[in-house]
Amino acid sequence: GSSGAPSASIDPKAPVVTVTAPDGAAINGFDPNTLDAPADKPFTLVFDNQDSTAPHNFLLKDPSGAAVSIGDTAPFSGPAKKSYAAPALAGGKYSFLCAVHPTTMTGTLTAK
Repeated sequence: GSSGAPSASIDPKAPVVTVTAPDGAAINGFDPNTLDAPADKPFTLVFDNQDSTAPHNFLLKDPSGAAVSIGDTAPFSGPAKKSYAAPALAGGKYSFLCAVHPTTMTGTLTAK
């Protein structure tokens, strides 16, 4: 089978930033909906989907609105976790969202 593009490997020493989709996230959104990440160094983003009622995903966008490549961002049902190797981001504010629920599941990641 084809596996698509290889994802970057997770560095066990990289800082970890975790975001959760709790039960009812389609209505109530991510928890938390504001994240802090280190600027100018790669980090691991852990998406903890605890919602068994609907699939969710995590998309990160740079300040211009362009997608930040973090790996396979296909929606998945919970409870399950996915870890992403996030690239070094310049300082600033980045938006994130779930493509399945883009009006309620949104937030801001600040690289600093």
